[in-house]
Amino acid sequence: MAATFTQIEVLHTGSERLWCGTFTPDTSYPTGGYPVSATTLGVDGISVVSCVPAGVGIAGANGASRLCSYDPSTGKIKVFTAFGTEAANTSDQSAATFLVVASVK
Repeated sequence: MAATFTQIEVLHTGSERLWCGTFTPDTSYPTGGYPVSATTLGVDGISVVSCVPAGVGIAGANGASRLCSYDPSTGKIKVFTAFGTEAANTSDQSAATFLVVASVK
């Protein structure tokens, strides 16, 4: 199973567009994170990406025990199994779902 980005909506706020959707990791986490690009999201460019676990407050549901962070220097979303602890290489993170908002062009 490949990691997936699913668009929910693109919001237009003045001169800015916000891509809103979900991100579901796959069964083999790549060290350093999952690449996310304009092509991945179907847009012309990305300036900022924010992600939070879906299902916050429900321990274990939808990967609520996972955290995520976008690294603009690499263009990747990293998954963390605990604060400051990146998921292990090739580990199964497919139970997690994250809400993603990206400022796009």
